[in-house]
Amino acid sequence: EIAAETEINASEKVKRFHYPVEVKRQVINYYQQHSAKETCDKFGICVRSIDRWKREGIEKVPGRTSKVFSKDFKLKVLKCKKSNGYKKTCRIFNITSHTLSKWAKEVTVEDKKIFIKD
Repeated sequence: EIAAETEINASEKVKRFHYPVEVKRQVINYYQQHSAKETCDKFGICVRSIDRWKREGIEKVPGRTSKVFSKDFKLKVLKCKKSNGYKKTCRIFNITSHTLSKWAKEVTVEDKKIFIKD
């Protein structure tokens, strides 16, 4: 029964909160004069958030910006993947393996015949 509870808890996703800039500023200022544990306890924030705010800046807009890539570009990347593999292709084009995998699923059989020939 305990194992089943652990399994359920382990599969739950952690919701990410977005804090106003002023709250982030207060947390960083407090952190400069107190320990990480004291800061986390006082504000109810994990130390990873504090580290991220220090690293990326507190004014960063939450979420990622999306780039739109043409179908031809995606096919060029997939052709490169065929000869270079996932890791190297991701490094060459500065994309994540998740993105590359998603693009591979998007292309049609006809696209593959035309653009990704041996």
